[in-house]
Amino acid sequence: MKLWTYVGLITASLLTACSQPTTITPTVSSDEAATNANQNGTQNINIKVDLPIYLKGVPSLLHPVVVSSLDKYVDKSFSGDKLSSYVEVGRDTLLGQMFNVVFEELQTGRTKPLFATNNQLIYQAHYLMYPPQTEDGKPEPDVKYYHHFIYQVQENLSQANKADNLSLYISDDKGDGLKKLHPDGEYVLETRWIADKERYYFITKSDSNGDGKITLADKSHNYYVDFKDVANPVVKPYDFMLK
Repeated sequence: MKLWTYVGLITASLLTACSQPTTITPTVSSDEAATNANQNGTQNINIKVDLPIYLKGVPSLLHPVVVSSLDKYVDKSFSGDKLSSYVEVGRDTLLGQMFNVVFEELQTGRTKPLFATNNQLIYQAHYLMYPPQTEDGKPEPDVKYYHHFIYQVQENLSQANKADNLSLYISDDKGDGLKKLHPDGEYVLETRWIADKERYYFITKSDSNGDGKITLADKSHNYYVDFKDVANPVVKPYDFMLK
């Protein structure tokens, strides 16, 4: 399942002025977080830890937490739509409806849940690399890994229109350093990884007119994450709108 967004594309020519950057500071995992991850806030929905997924370049196996069912789909959901237990695996992307992802570090065997609870849905996990997926699916000979995932997450499971209330999060490829990439109250519209510039662009919208809905009348916000320093990615807002 793919999530497509609905505003114009960010072009590579918009790669100039920005305001003060915000450094993403990694956090340290804890046993308490791992314990809390076992708490299931999904009322009346049975979930399971699915079979592990390996993406080339990632030092961890990824164990998605998905709805438990004998069939691919189940009727019970938060939005009126069916929940899917299926996770689509690409060269650099996981697509599905995952309540959490547990990272199993290959070298040490340490396990770490991405989120402290199972109270959200992760629709996409994108592992950044250069070059990204080619059109014919064949990788280029030399691949650079940026050792970070960026996630599209529905934080509030009670909201009906999940496609309009997704947030962006980032972590490293061991599940550590989970951070939100934009302020609360903003929802992602579109993303683009410009690998040649080592920048991950995204646009959000907020309820700027206070009517309780996200519409075309509301304000949009432009950002990119600079990955030139792979160990220290930096979020930078920018605004090229004529005043």
